[in-house]
Amino acid sequence: MVLSLLLLTAPQAHADQPRMYASEVIELEFGDYFNAFEAIDYDTGSLPSGSPLAVRFFIRSFGGSHAEFLSESHLTWPDALTQQIVGVPGTGILDLDSRIDLAAQVSFDLWGIAGSYDVWSERIVLERQRTFDPDLLADGTPSSLEMVADGDGLIRPFTVGVPLIAGLELEFRVQVFPRATTFLSGYHYETEGQIADQTAQEVMHEIPRNNRGRLRLVTRYVADVGASLSLIVQPTMAVCHSWFGCYSVATFDIPIHMVNDVVQHTFGPRVYEHPLPALESTVTWHDYGEIPVETLSNLQLPLTNLGQLPLEGWMEIEGDDSFSVFPPYFYATEGNTSGAVVTFDPREPGPKAATLIIESNDPRDPILRVPLSGTGWVEPDPEEPPVEVPRLSGEVGCGCSSTTSAGSSSVLALLLSLVLLRRRRR
Repeated sequence: MVLSLLLLTAPQAHADQPRMYASEVIELEFGDYFNAFEAIDYDTGSLPSGSPLAVRFFIRSFGGSHAEFLSESHLTWPDALTQQIVGVPGTGILDLDSRIDLAAQVSFDLWGIAGSYDVWSERIVLERQRTFDPDLLADGTPSSLEMVADGDGLIRPFTVGVPLIAGLELEFRVQVFPRATTFLSGYHYETEGQIADQTAQEVMHEIPRNNRGRLRLVTRYVADVGASLSLIVQPTMAVCHSWFGCYSVATFDIPIHMVNDVVQHTFGPRVYEHPLPALESTVTWHDYGEIPVETLSNLQLPLTNLGQLPLEGWMEIEGDDSFSVFPPYFYATEGNTSGAVVTFDPREPGPKAATLIIESNDPRDPILRVPLSGTGWVEPDPEEPPVEVPRLSGEVGCGCSSTTSAGSSSVLALLLSLVLLRRRRR
């Protein structure tokens, strides 16, 4: 299956409306069989009760109904992982298959003569199928589905002769009118504890923290399932004599209710995964250091896709225009690496700062901010004379000069006179 990555909004970065992304559409097949008619026995007893001529029916049913349909799971973001489950029109199939085994036994007690005969047995098959549009939820069209299979005319009237006593014969005839019904009405989809009881209702899921490249989900479909099975058996009995003809003894209807039940049933669970992109960038900040003005310094920025859906994104610089990025768009398939070059090109000396904005379709980290810094400086011109730096007062030296000042000479003459005067006094 080809991976589909849908970009639903305009391509420019940081547009007024956020970009919308989508995972692959996952097809979910729901179906189950309901053996509502399976192995149910019914005995009418002898009817009419207490009559010298009576009939008894033994009935056993088999089968049930089967329902199946397709839905699609749609997953979009950003802001949150938003899921919609939508039924696929025309994919619903409802089958009804009911088999009914019938047998009749006639008993008589006439003029002291009693006995019974197995006079008839038959299998009736009721089958029907129709298609429908899921999801059969409360606001859907339709919101429920009922299908009826009638057996009118399946059993044609027939006659069987049963010898009673010499000259007398029992004539038995029967018609059967069966009806089987199945019913289906949806309650909701349940996915990871989130309930959607309206058509295409949105539910939110947490972004996976461990398995970043996929979102694992389990969905169940809950519905009411109903079934009913009933028959009307119409026997006719007459006593016939070769001389006097036939005399009708009884004709009556026997209504029989085999099944009438509605239960809540869960389809599923269906376990599936939505693939997601996952961005890995090893650079969280970068300092270019001191760079001579009008000199370029490049940072190679690898952008790796750790996910299972193609990764795409856009980059731009916020801050000082000494920084730039190329190309502004990146794309990486599953397990591959794309990248860009972030350049520092100072035009004047001094510290510079900016932020690299990385916007991508990674639902966990849709926007990354990478601080950038650097300093531009100017190299001295070698043709200019060096600047003389004055010596500090603490430097070692005598402090003398080849030319002695007048003040210095007077001090020396005074000291010499004092020395000579001291010697004379001795």
